[in-house]
Amino acid sequence: MKICILTFCICIFFAAHCTAQPTFKITEGIVQFIHPEKGIVVKNSNGYAILSVYPEIEGGEIMISTKLNNIDRQDFDILKADAGTIVSGDITRYNFKKLKDIKFVSNEKDGYGEYECFLFNDEIFTQFQYEAGKLIELDEYYNYCYLEFTPNKKIVILFDGYPNFIVPTNNGVKLINTFNRSVDVVKNDHEYSREHYRHFLAAGHSDAYRIDTLANKKVRLVNYFGKDVIPETFDSINRGYFVIGYNSKKIELYNYRFKKLKLRGIRAVKVNEVLPQAQILQGNNIKTIGVTGKEATSEDNHIMPFIYEGNGTAEYFKEITLQKKPDGSFTLSEYENKVFDLADTKNIEALYFSNDTISKLLITHSDRPLNLDMAPLHDVIVYYKNKDKTFGINYLTAFIKERPGYVAQYKLDFSGYQNLDAIKVIHPEKNIYLFKKDNMYLLYPVNKTFKYKLIGTFEGFYARYELPDGKKGCLDLKGHEYPDM
Repeated sequence: MKICILTFCICIFFAAHCTAQPTFKITEGIVQFIHPEKGIVVKNSNGYAILSVYPEIEGGEIMISTKLNNIDRQDFDILKADAGTIVSGDITRYNFKKLKDIKFVSNEKDGYGEYECFLFNDEIFTQFQYEAGKLIELDEYYNYCYLEFTPNKKIVILFDGYPNFIVPTNNGVKLINTFNRSVDVVKNDHEYSREHYRHFLAAGHSDAYRIDTLANKKVRLVNYFGKDVIPETFDSINRGYFVIGYNSKKIELYNYRFKKLKLRGIRAVKVNEVLPQAQILQGNNIKTIGVTGKEATSEDNHIMPFIYEGNGTAEYFKEITLQKKPDGSFTLSEYENKVFDLADTKNIEALYFSNDTISKLLITHSDRPLNLDMAPLHDVIVYYKNKDKTFGINYLTAFIKERPGYVAQYKLDFSGYQNLDAIKVIHPEKNIYLFKKDNMYLLYPVNKTFKYKLIGTFEGFYARYELPDGKKGCLDLKGHEYPDM
């Protein structure tokens, strides 16, 4: 069997900057059929051959290499007779814009699970795996380009997993070999869930796009060809679960299907770091949206609970407890073993690790007995209720006096915020708190003075506020105020 390796040259490459995906002409012979395992079979002056096509992205361009594997007439006839073979005459012209309206679904419910493959955006096909109808993961993703047989008759070749084709035929669009088994072609409902986006971004696909700065200092979002994926240019672009474009005071949101979300009057956006959702300030209203632009469901609104993890993981946690002794003093204990007697607590009625009166905390495990040298103790903050019904806050190590000469290095200074009317934890990871004194509020450490008459409940990133003069608006966790319009 004779093998000949060829590489497509410039004459058959259409510049990627001029079209979304380039088209490559097959010049090694006349296409006879496409076999589900062997791929494209051609006829040329040397007889029959299997034409293997390998696309790659190099330097911002799709390049094609090919390999010819000659076969005899007997092998040709055997391959052509296979049930899954698509003969050239059955391949039809097709408007590939319609690909966004269909998806390929595995119809064999076996031990391998269920799969769906569809065009996620203009650059990438995705193959998601399901189990009992539940989306499990992004199993594969494919870049793609077109192969042209005769004028205006094309098929799609998906990168990797060769052979891997989408072929329009007289009997409908066919997917060859993505699942290595049969699939159904069904209507694509376009309702991609937050899980689709989570898996898409977890696989690093946002890195396939970059922010490009133009001569006028505007920026744009481009793909690996340097081609715009969003038609607008912006003063700046932020990316996370969403693409956020800023122009002066105007904000536009796109998802990673590069669909512009129909949301007018957006004044501020905060993207959740855990879930594919964002909070927006639209006019004077705070909304939580999912990646489709619709208001998030109760599941989308779920905020992951914060657990102090120190320098370890859950497998290496140990539990410490604050306990009040009969004489009114407090002890820090590890399981049932006393660790430290806490000092300077004679005026304190209750001491706990949060303002929800939690007295237990998980910290990094160590084979040594718990001691003041352990890093997890250094950043632990405690709250307390004084006997006069006021509240205070400080670092746990401020109450540990059993090591002479120890000088703690604290990130926050709570010395000016004692004898408060109330304390509320707003964001434990970032150490943001709400202090109340003399019926005025302060967002610590953002504010230094009690300037608000009222700060409402923070639902994620934003809360309503009211100033002493009656002016109202929304406040974010960085202290930015958005007065009512």
